[in-house]
Amino acid sequence: MRIRRLRLVNFKRFADHEVVLEPGLNLIVGPNEAGKSSVAEALSIVLFADPASRSSSLRSLEKWGGSGGMKLELDFEQGDSSYTLTKDFGAGTAELARCTEGDVITDRSEIDRIIAGVVGFETREAFESIASVYQDDLASLEGLGGQARRGALVPLIERKMTSSSGRVDATRVIDTICGRIDRLKVGLDKSAKHPGPLRRQRDRRDELLRRAAVIRKRWDDTQRARSELAREREEFIVASQELGGLDETFLNEETRRGQHEELKRLQVKFDERATKIGRIRKLRGDVADAWDALVQGSREQEKEAIAAKAALDALDDRVETLKGLVPGVKSPVDLRPGVGVVVVGVAAVIIAVVPLLVDVAAAVKWGMVVVGGGLGGWALFLLRKAARVWSAAEEIRSVVQERKKRETVLSASLLKLGIRTYGGLEEYAAKQDEARRNADVWNATLYEVCEGNDPEAVERELQTEVASLEGRILEMEGGARDAAASGTVVTAVDVSKLRGEREELGARVDELRESVKRREAQLEGMEIDETLPDIEAEIERVTGEIAGLERNIRILTLARDSLTKAMASANEEAATVLEPIVGRVLSRSTLGRYARVMMADDLNLTVTTPSGTPSAPPSLETSDLSKGTRDQLYFAVRYALLEFLSPGDGSPLILDDALVHWDPTRRSATLELLDEISAKRQVLLFTCEGYGSEFADSLVLLPSV
Repeated sequence: MRIRRLRLVNFKRFADHEVVLEPGLNLIVGPNEAGKSSVAEALSIVLFADPASRSSSLRSLEKWGGSGGMKLELDFEQGDSSYTLTKDFGAGTAELARCTEGDVITDRSEIDRIIAGVVGFETREAFESIASVYQDDLASLEGLGGQARRGALVPLIERKMTSSSGRVDATRVIDTICGRIDRLKVGLDKSAKHPGPLRRQRDRRDELLRRAAVIRKRWDDTQRARSELAREREEFIVASQELGGLDETFLNEETRRGQHEELKRLQVKFDERATKIGRIRKLRGDVADAWDALVQGSREQEKEAIAAKAALDALDDRVETLKGLVPGVKSPVDLRPGVGVVVVGVAAVIIAVVPLLVDVAAAVKWGMVVVGGGLGGWALFLLRKAARVWSAAEEIRSVVQERKKRETVLSASLLKLGIRTYGGLEEYAAKQDEARRNADVWNATLYEVCEGNDPEAVERELQTEVASLEGRILEMEGGARDAAASGTVVTAVDVSKLRGEREELGARVDELRESVKRREAQLEGMEIDETLPDIEAEIERVTGEIAGLERNIRILTLARDSLTKAMASANEEAATVLEPIVGRVLSRSTLGRYARVMMADDLNLTVTTPSGTPSAPPSLETSDLSKGTRDQLYFAVRYALLEFLSPGDGSPLILDDALVHWDPTRRSATLELLDEISAKRQVLLFTCEGYGSEFADSLVLLPSV
């Protein structure tokens, strides 16, 4: 796996920052609090964290005051394939884009499976325990065969060895077996909110035994209740039959009584329908008479005559208006205003022009000119007045001509209506309007009586109903005559007596019905769904299931113990594989001082004592080594585990200031080793001092706070 780019959005101190890496040895340099450990932590978060989780540990990583939520993006390569992993912790989504194939995976379980296959680790804990080494974190491997067994390392080693040797994943199987045993035994030693199947089956058996103890008593009580119910049901049936007979008699008598009342009601209804038919016929006749009073087919001619008369009156009014425009006694048509205009105009010209042609005194000359000018102005005034008179006269002539046409039309319309004078038109129109009003009133009354329906249809329907009523009345009158002849006329007293007897017997039936219901409810509460043999069979079945669960616990316990013994063999095999890798790395880091490491079956570490150390034991425990040497030993173990659990081009090796406490000579030797390692596995070395830049394939500088 080769990481190419890591983008951090709202992660710890980073609002939006990208870290670009290369294959080989990458040196990430930055001062204290520049975010080196944050970048290393972000790698494990983006690989393994669930973006939908709302745990407080994840929420604490979000930048204070950031907007949009925390988001991490990782570009990496594996073989010839390239990927982009995006986890949006604000939206709770994860996407893995396979750039080579051109598809995007959003299923979380599929993403986790692909990442586990690429990195070589299934959990964040395993990744950080092996591939990601923080400052002062190397010593956490101390007691590998003891305390660390409770962590993630030893199960990983055991799983790797058992899987590589063709056996089952013993650690997972043991965990599964222990979980199944614990689930089966929940609630046996102490009470539990959700007990296991064995505890539940035992409780079920105890409950069945208690039910079997009381079932016979309940059965006897049920049988007694059933007997009482049968007796009360029989009594109820007898009373119901009596009530039925009485009901029939009462119904017959009441029917006969009701027939008399029905006959009266039918007669009233018959009279109402007959009266309504007569009224409808009367109204229909009135409407017909009103329409007969109208001159048929003359409505349009009447409208035409009235419109012609209105137009004629309008033209007369227009003539009078035009005459009023010209003051005087005569009509504008009779006036001759042009003569005055000519006379005054000629006089004005003569008076104004003659002094100019004849030699006269200047005063006379100009006086005559002024008089001529005044006459000219008067002539203009008379000309304007003459123009108005001529215009009015022309319009009057036009209106008079139009009036003659209208008068001709009006005369024709009056002749069609048989009217001789204009006054006769008004009288004719008044009579026609009165006739129409009468027709509308009678017609409205008729439709009101018919409730808006067609009068003819209503009359036919009423006639049909009257005929039916008449037939029923005749039939019922015949039955009444037969009853009177036989002397069996039913009186109100007879019906009242039968009603009292019926009510008394009905009350008794209701009382018996309620008693039966109470007895049935009592019996329903007493009855059981199963017999005693069914209970005993259930007890036997539950007892068998309890025996089977106890047998499963014994078998699972035996399998767990057998697999635990097999794990010791797996540890011995793991020690054989890890020893040479640890020894080679430790020898390079310590410049050959410690060249061999022994790993016991329980995975505890010892190293061979350096030559030239007098009176020293042949091997040294980790507690006998200096702190720096222990760091180098545990670094060798971490690298050996990484090679063992994620071989080849697997997980990158991440070192966060892990070499800060080493002396310069051993640190330089380790950097050379890291340079060799980076040829096949990407190495990320975080430091604040900048050492090792001569070996780095890529240098990344983190900005200070």
